[in-house]
Amino acid sequence: AFVATPPTYRKAKFVIVKAGSLASEVGIGTKSCYLMGRGGLDEGVDIAALHPSISRLHVKLEHDAEGDVFVTDLGSQHGTFVNGEKIEPSTHRILLEGDFLKLGSSTRSYMMSYNPEP
Repeated sequence: AFVATPPTYRKAKFVIVKAGSLASEVGIGTKSCYLMGRGGLDEGVDIAALHPSISRLHVKLEHDAEGDVFVTDLGSQHGTFVNGEKIEPSTHRILLEGDFLKLGSSTRSYMMSYNPEP
């Protein structure tokens, strides 16, 4: 009998940096899509980012077939930035190893890290 197995994605994570120091890490390698924002779980938010300038549903993170992570701004009011460059709403932007993602005017940064396969 054929047994379907769920897709596997590269072991990706965000290293969260606040005020120049490592604050924490969050894995983003087990699902094909994640939502980040100020909203709650009832709104589908997977990664809470609590700052007044962050929209309830601010960005979507998606894996492609190779496991690379792409970010899409969901029309946020205060913008999404990769390495200091504002990305346009509704456009996909790849996150490369070491890229910094910032939401709105929050001082928290999310550094992209792709863990090697085991």
